[in-house]
Amino acid sequence: MKYIVLISFIFIFSLKAEYNAQIPCKTDDTCKNIIKAEMLKCINSMCMCGNITTKSYQSCSHKDIIVNTKQKGVGKVCFQDEDCEDIEGATCQEARMNHTSKRICDCPPHMIINVDKRKCLTIANLPRDSCTESIQCIAGLNNSECTNGKCHCRMNFHFDLTNKRCIPNKVYGDPCTKEEDSCYQLDIPDRTNSLICSDENVCKCLKKYIYFAGLCLYSNASRIVFQTSFVMIMILFIIRMF
Repeated sequence: MKYIVLISFIFIFSLKAEYNAQIPCKTDDTCKNIIKAEMLKCINSMCMCGNITTKSYQSCSHKDIIVNTKQKGVGKVCFQDEDCEDIEGATCQEARMNHTSKRICDCPPHMIINVDKRKCLTIANLPRDSCTESIQCIAGLNNSECTNGKCHCRMNFHFDLTNKRCIPNKVYGDPCTKEEDSCYQLDIPDRTNSLICSDENVCKCLKKYIYFAGLCLYSNASRIVFQTSFVMIMILFIIRMF
């Protein structure tokens, strides 16, 4: 009789010990994303598994958990922000995956994970925004890089004010659209764009600019360049004559 009581006690204890995983939840779907038990319910903000023997819901067993809670980095399943402390700046967020929702560690919307996947960095919105890695610039501006702590468009790219992105430069005569500021040639003295997309959807010089030697030059500047070139040609001609 004593043996029967002892065995019964061990059996009941083992059942109780098995169901000891404390898994927070908001809905039944939250539990279904991380537990493979057939009978699941979110009761009092905790995942509960159905016990066929006792015909009741109890805390789920660790054996039922199908997610590796020791996984690190963005994308790991979490229950609270503290679960994401291995990633600086990350929080535990609700995410939709394959028509189901689950809580995972991720950076806030205005931030992006760094190359080493150890911390979240602020996404740049404009050229010359502060940065520590190029990923911040690329995420916000596309074709850009972090140089000397500031975001810059890559060579032969410029910042499109309309779409807030770094886009390829288009030169005089290139096809263009009015929807983007793709025509671009920087006038060095004034640091202004001397090109514009014409009504014919072709890059042309702005008014008061003249196309000369592959560049759009301000009319006064182009006149000086033309006069200087003419004088040089005349000098060379005279030298050859003598």
